[in-house]
Amino acid sequence: MPDPAISANRGAETFTDAFVGVSAIPVSELAQRQTRLATGDATLDAFLDGGLLCPGVTEIAGASGAGKTQLCLQLACQAQRDASEGGQNGGTMYISTESRFPVERLTELARTRTHHFSTDAVLIETVLELELLQHLLSFQIPPLIATHHIRLLVVDSLTALFRGSSDSYHEKLQSLHAIARALHKLATTYQLAVVVVNQVSADTDLATKSSLADLPVALQRPHLLLAPGATLPPAILALPHLYDQGTRRVTTRAVQSAAAPPARDVPALPMEWTAAVTTRIVLSRDAAIAPVAEGGAGRPVPRRMAVWFSAGHRNTADRGRSCLFHITREGLIGRVSEEVDGHE
Repeated sequence: MPDPAISANRGAETFTDAFVGVSAIPVSELAQRQTRLATGDATLDAFLDGGLLCPGVTEIAGASGAGKTQLCLQLACQAQRDASEGGQNGGTMYISTESRFPVERLTELARTRTHHFSTDAVLIETVLELELLQHLLSFQIPPLIATHHIRLLVVDSLTALFRGSSDSYHEKLQSLHAIARALHKLATTYQLAVVVVNQVSADTDLATKSSLADLPVALQRPHLLLAPGATLPPAILALPHLYDQGTRRVTTRAVQSAAAPPARDVPALPMEWTAAVTTRIVLSRDAAIAPVAEGGAGRPVPRRMAVWFSAGHRNTADRGRSCLFHITREGLIGRVSEEVDGHE
């Protein structure tokens, strides 16, 4: 009878290794094909080396109220702008899974951010089940990309579908695998910027997790054995206490990555998802800098944007840095310095 820990490990290896061949494009060719989708704010765009990678799968993670949806709406406005302005000259497919799509906020941002915004160029689909999302990504979205010249695909949020599902952990992992492959295929086939919103959780540390009774035994252990040929983000591989090159073992705490700023909460999707992400951006409220209520005394609460890892980040020494920003009527506005009024 096979060791259940080994079987569980093999399942995790298969997931990780699956992404090695998803976008089998020579590095030189990929570099020539990649463009950027800017946020529309000069400070944030400078921080992100020009914006989000196209093609690429960018994860935007953060707690409620951190600004995840605000950033996605801003990107939807920016996507319609000309390439010379950091846009992609195309439309957006926005998949909403949590609540009513904020049409009013999108319209407000559009008025302040672009002179030629068209609501017809933003396709909105509400999805409440994992199976429906998989079907949408595999069969319905591809023809829409061509007919509506889609250049940005947003899933807001992927986490909500898994938290609302009654499937077993293994079934959820299989669904995550299928969704990740579909997103990568869409990104590379159609040169899309794909943005996936992920929530955060204090329970994502699989090394100490004990609340999920059906969590595979292997994932409760402090290490996972990386499959031959499998890859993980450079920000993790470069850290000896997270990854052992000799044994090819990666600690289950690597989902947090020491390249990231200290945080109590970490992205909620399991570690296997990390292998599917090109760039991980984490947004947070900066309560330590401004411990005041939202809108208190007419001042917006400072928030922080951090890049935990990115395949397209030119300066590897800058990985893990963060940039302060505010959310205003005009959208996300980055701060040039680390100073915040009244809290230098």
